[in-house]
Amino acid sequence: MKFNRIIVIGNNNIAVVTSNDENSTFEKINVKRALVLTARNINQGKNASTFISEKTGGSIKNCYVQGEMHSAGNDSGAIIGLSHGGITIENVVSNIIGRAYNADTAKTTGLFIGKINGKILKQLFKVVIDDTNYEISCVLQYVDYLKDQIKRLELMKRYYTKMTETTKEKTKAYYKEGIRLLLQTGETMENFEQVLEEYKSALIIRNKRIDDLYNEIKIIKRLKVWVYKKVCFKKTSYGIFILS
Repeated sequence: MKFNRIIVIGNNNIAVVTSNDENSTFEKINVKRALVLTARNINQGKNASTFISEKTGGSIKNCYVQGEMHSAGNDSGAIIGLSHGGITIENVVSNIIGRAYNADTAKTTGLFIGKINGKILKQLFKVVIDDTNYEISCVLQYVDYLKDQIKRLELMKRYYTKMTETTKEKTKAYYKEGIRLLLQTGETMENFEQVLEEYKSALIIRNKRIDDLYNEIKIIKRLKVWVYKKVCFKKTSYGIFILS
């Protein structure tokens, strides 16, 4: 679906695609040269958006939104003005020049999402942290498996060293049989050392992944909602972004 040269002028809950939505999926929508203008009265112009003014649940995927948005009220955003519930947003580009008429309304005006329900945001953070902890537990289980395999293969390597160093046929046969008993599916006397190195490399990668996941949790816990006291505008290649 494509929207081109769309102008929307009004008071509250105005948007290019839809005003209010619950649990729908919006996919492969292209909005170009959109212009959204609200009344300048601070009591009007709420929930304005160049895409959806207010959305609960559902998803937005593979969409492009380009244009301008000038709003006076609170909770205005390029993709969603006011959001509720667990909304999935994937592969969405917001290329919007945005303007809030005063500093107070700019606090909840954004070039992607204007305002996220605080309680929902808390729940979302909890879900993300719980999911991350679950992923950590799964990776830790695999790390334990890798360590067991490395321990087994290193024992085989010691057996192999002793087998090649001895001159006694009986001792050589003893260590060879020990290696054979420790071999697992896909492993041979010729390739088990290569398998050992692959397991060691996999262990390094998984340990790095665990560190990254713990860092992600730390970042999520440090997230704060910032209240902007004054507004300035900074021009970038993607338009004008509102900054504190």
